[in-house]
Order: sequence, then structure tokens, then C-alpha cells
Amino acid sequence: MATISKALPLKQDFDQLELVERTVARPGSRLAELLYAGRSDTSLRVVYREQVGEQAATTQPLELELGASREIDVHGMRIEVLDATNTTIRYRVMPSL
Repeated sequence: MATISKALPLKQDFDQLELVERTVARPGSRLAELLYAGRSDTSLRVVYREQVGEQAATTQPLELELGASREIDVHGMRIEVLDATNTTIRYRVMPSL
């Protein structure tokens, strides 16, 4: 076991800090994102992006029909659309079946 013979001064320079956001993937982990791309008449445009482990992300543009139920299902993600314009969406994530 190592012992510390003297304490070293800790200098903090907050002006040099940089905020970095990273997603760290564990082997076999899966990251799925649904990006909203707008609305046209009765359909929503989204981009589904998925990354498994350290592999490059795959993307799939989708156009989803918004029926009377106002619910959509994308790769097992159920979403109730409360309101949607061409630039914004309000939604509720529903439990999976």
C-alpha cells in the first residue's frame, strides 16, 4: 500500500473549464433517438437514430401518419402527440405494450 508523504496544493482555474457533454456507450448498449423534423397536413416527419455499442449511428428518416388516435409507434416507442406544428411538438411518452 502506498502512503502519501506530503499533500499537494490543489489549484482550480475555473476560467479554463470547458463543459463537454458525451454519451459513453458500454459494449452492447443501445442509444435510440427520435428527432422531430416537422409536420405536413396529416403526417409527422421524424428521424430515427440508433447507435449500438461503439458502432457508427444509423439514421432513418420517417414520415408517420397521424391518425384520429394521435398515437404513433416508432421502433417500439409509443408516443401520444398532444400538439404539433412545423417547428414544435408537444407529446407524451406512453408505456410500451
